[in-house]
Amino acid sequence: MFFKKKGIENARTIDEAYEILTKRPGWNKLPKSVLRRICDHANEIRQIGEFCETAEMFNSLKHNFIPLSKDKTSDDLLLTTFALTMYQLGRKFQDELAEVAHMPKELKFRFVSATLAFEASLLCDPYYFSSYYALIMVHGYMENMTEDAITWHKRFTARYEKLLSISDEDRTPFQEIALNDIDSVKKGVDELVDELGLY
Repeated sequence: MFFKKKGIENARTIDEAYEILTKRPGWNKLPKSVLRRICDHANEIRQIGEFCETAEMFNSLKHNFIPLSKDKTSDDLLLTTFALTMYQLGRKFQDELAEVAHMPKELKFRFVSATLAFEASLLCDPYYFSSYYALIMVHGYMENMTEDAITWHKRFTARYEKLLSISDEDRTPFQEIALNDIDSVKKGVDELVDELGLY
């Protein structure tokens, strides 16, 4: 991976990382308000760098983010569409894991790529619950990754509880959609956790 070539590691704060991102070729074609929200979703500068790296390495920035940004649409819709784009990228690598299970280097590449893509999805839309499910699954089925799967389950639970706590007047249209689907998502996650024997 080439995270250190991106310049974002030189940032001392999330705000500085945002300023660097707004000046990067390609990223400067996206609405600043969208970049601001992506950065605000991050807990660490590292997350922004990995998001940038993943979107550039697999051409999501060039072929998806920039063309989508040319349409006049709301930031919420754009971010959720970005989240879907990265989720689909993660699923591509996830689906290939079984095929390369006997090839350690290929397995590691696909596992890391899937993880980064799903995490990038959540940086765009923290309520994109399918990515939590996927992260629990890919870590749960990997050898010696049980604790990471548990961590992602706890993050899912925290986000699930946060969604339920948002009042009707403060909930965005896309959070409303997430809320409408949350019971089936929660059921699926609970069944996955039982299947993996995480606790």
